[in-house]
Amino acid sequence: THSMHDPAVLTCLANDFGYEHVFGKQLEMVGRADDLLIAISSSGESPNIINGVRVARERGMKIITLSGFKKGNSLSRSGDLNVYVPSMNYGTVESIHNMILQDIVDDIKNMSK
Repeated sequence: THSMHDPAVLTCLANDFGYEHVFGKQLEMVGRADDLLIAISSSGESPNIINGVRVARERGMKIITLSGFKKGNSLSRSGDLNVYVPSMNYGTVESIHNMILQDIVDDIKNMSK
């Protein structure tokens, strides 16, 4: 796995390329065909997330998206599997996303038993 939210890396990439490219630039460096990207944006319209998904698609990666707010947001239309939370409330959307991610982690842990 590769975590793309290390503060030093984000700051460096934002300074050099702009914050909207902090995830896409990382994926250009480490993303490979058949890798899995889980892209999360409450609004589904965050430019840095959308750009990262675009790079992942160009690299042939698999993409799962988690979004909320407006149905049909940019992110919810861009993954191989899209999970949409029908709420305009950040806290609600983020809480449901966290529950989904925890369930995925539990499933992965159970697969290794």
